[in-house]
Amino acid sequence: MKARNHFIVAVLIFFGLIAFVSEAAAAPTIITACRTITTRGSYILGRNITVPATSTTGNCLIVNVGDGVSIDLGGWTITGKGSVGTAIRNTTGSGLTVKNGTIKNFETGIDCSSFPTIERVHFLNITDQGISVVEGGGVVRNCVFRNNHAAIGMDGIGSIVSGNTLLDNTFGIYVGTESIVTGNACYGTENQCIWARDGSTVSNNVARASGTGMTVTCPARIFNNTLTDNGTNLQLTGAGCISTNNLAP
Repeated sequence: MKARNHFIVAVLIFFGLIAFVSEAAAAPTIITACRTITTRGSYILGRNITVPATSTTGNCLIVNVGDGVSIDLGGWTITGKGSVGTAIRNTTGSGLTVKNGTIKNFETGIDCSSFPTIERVHFLNITDQGISVVEGGGVVRNCVFRNNHAAIGMDGIGSIVSGNTLLDNTFGIYVGTESIVTGNACYGTENQCIWARDGSTVSNNVARASGTGMTVTCPARIFNNTLTDNGTNLQLTGAGCISTNNLAP
């Protein structure tokens, strides 16, 4: 009986060690300074980081690996040099995830080739684009964009942009074909608040006190949006749009 009990204890210890090692292996890598990421995995900021004054590019985090990188800003801030550089850049792969923090004082906030997921990030004082996705679609949700030149530019097919707040930007949200734009609030945009290409579904958004509240290329579905006090509230181009229950006097 004692031998059996010892065997059981040994087995439990063995599997406990495996669980401990697995948990340790899965722990995210802590980032404390601007750097190049060359290994897939999870990363998390351990403090506020700033682009060094000696940097010639103004870039901070360069993701130089294919798919499978997640960066948790951990509530911290990445600060740039002003009108140059990119806070997080990944043009060699797809599927980058960035969440939970602030990016400010860059030319570009996040620059991706395709299919990022970006959530709960604040973008401040970006002189070009807060988020730039040049090929595939992606997901941007629950972010805040304030005092940027352009908030979101996603050229690919099938993006999802939801629950974001835009304040006092020059340009707002631009998405490519067959995208979903829903539940966003856009105020004080100098030019376009929301511009969606054909095949998109645009719903439950608010756009106020801007140059143009919403422009949609038809055919598309547009419903339950509140577009008021803009220079032009709603502009539909082409034929075949289904527009229902929008407040756009």
